[in-house]
Amino acid sequence: MLQSLPSPTKNSLHSLKMRTPRLLFVLWLATLILGCAEPQSTFPWKPIELTFNGEQYLENPYTDVNFYAQFINEHGDTLLRPGFWNGNKEWKIRFNPLGAIGSWSYTTYSEPVIDGLHGQQGQLKVVAPQLETYTKMIPLKMSPGKRSVIDHSGKSKFLVADTPWALPYRATTEQVKNYAQFRQNQGFNAALLMTLQPDTAAEGPNKRNTIKGFRRGFLDLYKGHINQMDPNYFKELDTLMSTLLNHDIMPIYQPLFHGFGWKGLGALGKTVEAKEYVRYCNYLLARYGAYPAIWLVGADSDGNDPGVADAGKHLEEWDAYRQPTGIHYNPFDTITPAWAIDFPEIGGGHFNKTHQSANWLDFQWCQTGHKGIHNYSKVAKMWHNHPLKGVANGEPTYEGATNGSLANGPWQTEEAWGQLLNGGTMGIFYGAVGLFQWKITADETGWKPWLNQPLNWEQALHLDGANYVGHFSKFFEGLNSSDMELIKSSNGKNSIAAQDGSFYFLSVDSNESYAIPKKYEKHDVLWFLPQEGSFQKAVKHENVIQNKNDFFKVLLVVLREK
Repeated sequence: MLQSLPSPTKNSLHSLKMRTPRLLFVLWLATLILGCAEPQSTFPWKPIELTFNGEQYLENPYTDVNFYAQFINEHGDTLLRPGFWNGNKEWKIRFNPLGAIGSWSYTTYSEPVIDGLHGQQGQLKVVAPQLETYTKMIPLKMSPGKRSVIDHSGKSKFLVADTPWALPYRATTEQVKNYAQFRQNQGFNAALLMTLQPDTAAEGPNKRNTIKGFRRGFLDLYKGHINQMDPNYFKELDTLMSTLLNHDIMPIYQPLFHGFGWKGLGALGKTVEAKEYVRYCNYLLARYGAYPAIWLVGADSDGNDPGVADAGKHLEEWDAYRQPTGIHYNPFDTITPAWAIDFPEIGGGHFNKTHQSANWLDFQWCQTGHKGIHNYSKVAKMWHNHPLKGVANGEPTYEGATNGSLANGPWQTEEAWGQLLNGGTMGIFYGAVGLFQWKITADETGWKPWLNQPLNWEQALHLDGANYVGHFSKFFEGLNSSDMELIKSSNGKNSIAAQDGSFYFLSVDSNESYAIPKKYEKHDVLWFLPQEGSFQKAVKHENVIQNKNDFFKVLLVVLREK
């Protein structure tokens, strides 16, 4: 069994600007001349899948072979992509050519050398599409100011994220179609996903949409390892992820959960061998990294779990598109609660900034827990940490926590806007009890009372609070939300301004008057009604506005260029 993945040479790393022009041009030209087959065609931003057949028997292809390819275009730009085992003797490499028209050549490598995998060469031709465009498949990256997500075309992506954590291992294709269509219509554009059922002690049929059942991606996970892969699980997952992407919902991939897990039955992420975790992260990168993706290498813990930093470094080195990588913490950032003293594996005192200075780390997401409390201090502190990272509250109280009693309806409105206005400018997050577990029936058992309510996944999908959170997409539609600035307004409250000066907003209480900053005197003034997701024209009197809409608890003043 191979102990580690190979390291690429510095001249073959991810950056499109890292090139040795003469050598790479010669390699590209040689491959173009020597290659016999006609080039395969694709379009800008459209991922292409290359299939290869390893000609010899391997006891465990997943653990025993490293397979990857180097892609070079006529300008000397290089992209390195890992490949993945797809069952039997079939291997695949998925490649996104990004947005330029032109030709690419590729050469494959396997370690150890496997006939049919090593030394395969070919050409790709990127041509202009006549009818169809592939803007849904543009990979992501962090903004120049490190605060926000943008795509490789430069378009800003403010996250309006849901947390259907158990979807990958419980949901059917038809269910995910219904879920994705519903959430897309509400305005959601991202989903946090446990790529595997993580609890070692969880039991049930190896089947979707079945009470207590869940599909197994690794047949040895219950033994504390992830070496015995079931390729069919990931073929199913391909279909589910494609469905999300086709509905403009970006998958946020959490490889192997570290904290509570699915049922709180011993999440393997706390004890997994680091090399196994890195290998699996590489597999996810190979399988899904040519499409829009966010990598959540640490989840619901302190960020110090086995393999987290190693996986982050590996993704930095091998992700050709440098898609965002970060950590989602547990709520015990300053102290470990008394009840958890006997459980040191929970972790505490991480202050939501473990690995803050690491180059591979792009974002930090705190968690405020599930007690129905609006706590904005965490994102406020994270905003000021250096070096700068993307910031958000990745887990506010799920709607319906504690048997349906907490965080319902309009509570989610105030929570989302409050987190944004205190520094959570990377995006806002929502969760619903019953949906995160993907409960099959309303009375399915197995979860603790504080994180349960008598609703199945589909009933929880229709809870009212998600409508309020989805309105964020209407608010930011057409606006460049990348690297928004957090500043104090004249009334002493936090406000947000676009870096280019195109918009400015803050919270204004009922019957409160507010003087417009001189920088924005010539802008139109709009009220945004977050409970309705609609705009109204505001009236200015000598550059002062007053909020008379006292039937709304939270109102945002929006200033846009005329």
